[in-house]
Amino acid sequence: MSRVGQMPINVPDGVDVNVAGQLITAKGKLGELSVSVVDDVEVTREENQILVKPRGNSRHARNMWGTTRSLVQNIVTGVDEGFTINLEIVGVGYRAAVEGKDLVLQLGFSHEVRHPIPDEISVKCERPTAISISGANRQQVGQFASNIRSYRPPEPYKGKGVKYENEYILRKEGKKKQGSTMQRLNELRARRKQRVRSGLRKKGTLRPRLSVFRSNKNIYAQIIDDRSGATLASASTIEKDLKETLKSGSDRDAATAVGKLLGERAVAKGVAEAVFDRGSYIYHGRVKALADAAREAGLKF
Repeated sequence: MSRVGQMPINVPDGVDVNVAGQLITAKGKLGELSVSVVDDVEVTREENQILVKPRGNSRHARNMWGTTRSLVQNIVTGVDEGFTINLEIVGVGYRAAVEGKDLVLQLGFSHEVRHPIPDEISVKCERPTAISISGANRQQVGQFASNIRSYRPPEPYKGKGVKYENEYILRKEGKKKQGSTMQRLNELRARRKQRVRSGLRKKGTLRPRLSVFRSNKNIYAQIIDDRSGATLASASTIEKDLKETLKSGSDRDAATAVGKLLGERAVAKGVAEAVFDRGSYIYHGRVKALADAAREAGLKF
């Protein structure tokens, strides 16, 4: 049972429908259209209605039942009201205009596109970026609109091209420029630093903060009281007395010496506890060596 096929077709005023066997002809204010239906389907007219029924119970008859009903409905509606499809043009410099019997399109090519307009089709361009296609034959109107759209189908990144009025374009995100390795490392360090600082804020600011900074040649550490904004103790490999005892300022031995010196200075000033702020550095290598030495010197964190 076809829900589409079993619905009757109402014949509007001013439309004359003639059923001659398998040929159905409709005449109206927009012209005359006819359609030939298959033999497995029967079309009859009763007063102001057209009925479509299958002949027999074959699979082909049932398949063509709804299709035939739609074809007859299209010619009846076409000669009475007609069909209209609206297209929109998106893109800088893209435009359309009707010149005589041609539709002239500027779609970003090195040349203009001229598409002939059939006699049965009416094309209007009220705006340079809008195309209205009208006609009595639904198939011709749809095919003409599809041909125009095929010149420049809408692309998914910026949506440029020719599209149907209510067409939804699934947009894609454009390709992002890949940064250098150093840029990606800096981004990772910034996120790590933000994560560490967020954890320190959750612990509170009652205890001083042991902040570490390292470069390729030296390492620095200081204990900061964030409430007063003062540095309570500091140590680094650039200090003259410490530098003379080190072979290098960029190895673990140097970090251990700085951590031990900082811990002793902090304890001497009455600072027994602190929170460790490693910033954007991983707790590894020189940073870990400095922290372990400060703990051994009596600083708790």
